[in-house]
Amino acid sequence: MNLDKEDSFVQEFISNPLLIDNRKFDIGVYTVITSIHPLRVYVYEGDSLIRFCAEDYLPFDSNRLDKYVVGDDYTPIWEIPSLKRSFTEQKLGWRASLDAYLLSKGMKPTRIWTQIHHIIAEVFRNQQSRMLAAFKSVPSKASFFELSRFDFIVDEDLNVYLMEANMSPNLSSEHFSQNRILYEQVLYNVFSLVGIASTKFQGGHLEMLYVDQNIWNAKEIKSDTSSRDKEPSRDFIVPDSEIYVPLMDCIEGGCMECNEQICQLCAQCMSSTMFSTLKQACLEHVNRRSMKMLQMNHDKQNPPTMEDHLLQTWRTAKCEVDTSWC
Repeated sequence: MNLDKEDSFVQEFISNPLLIDNRKFDIGVYTVITSIHPLRVYVYEGDSLIRFCAEDYLPFDSNRLDKYVVGDDYTPIWEIPSLKRSFTEQKLGWRASLDAYLLSKGMKPTRIWTQIHHIIAEVFRNQQSRMLAAFKSVPSKASFFELSRFDFIVDEDLNVYLMEANMSPNLSSEHFSQNRILYEQVLYNVFSLVGIASTKFQGGHLEMLYVDQNIWNAKEIKSDTSSRDKEPSRDFIVPDSEIYVPLMDCIEGGCMECNEQICQLCAQCMSSTMFSTLKQACLEHVNRRSMKMLQMNHDKQNPPTMEDHLLQTWRTAKCEVDTSWC
């Protein structure tokens, strides 16, 4: 291997991976970034892709990569004896089957998922400045979202390691037809989150509706526009009262002149840009289904922008009133 080549890629070998039925496995978690300024990143909590190596881990043989690397011809979860019953008979899904197994062994699966959330948030936090630089020439940064899948390895102490991030994850069920429902759920949740589609029941069947973004976007609609009476208003979905939060600086009159940064969250001081940002965050929250917004805890190495700080302050205030924002 030529490590000087630009396309060389090296992954750390975890010497004590968690094994199930003597098989090493990885966990694929789907993520969506809906905004880079401020940074809003979601993870799909409905399920995760669990893939096992094609061969037993032990005995060790460095010449057989299928023992240690999850390839395209991986072993699916329904062929792993300890997980087969949970997945095929109890129909628990990938993530719940893994959680049930860990609980039966006296382990705490929440330790895994908490670490995964922190790692994904850290990756996007560290890359935010680069993404902002790349988007400088883009006129509208609200017109994009990106789906990705983060793959993790877990060791026997339930420590989590990020192996790679796939910016164009495979969502084809041609190889394993059982994966179809997972991939469809991922797409359905993503499209719902970003406002591309919603659903309705018609004649006993669930149908997906594609939404006209010119109507349902988060841009503020002027009250004097003639189109307001012709097009459905999104105010009944997210009324203005959902945008403003009960901050003491706003309530007690400390922001009469709008001089402090925190005042940007008060009704009399909020800019149209901030209003649109928070409106979009509320719309995503309403449409999120099984998506969860990650907490972006910035640090000294990656300090928050003013918009990130205000979004975090706003979300904390929302959380105090409604725990679904936490």
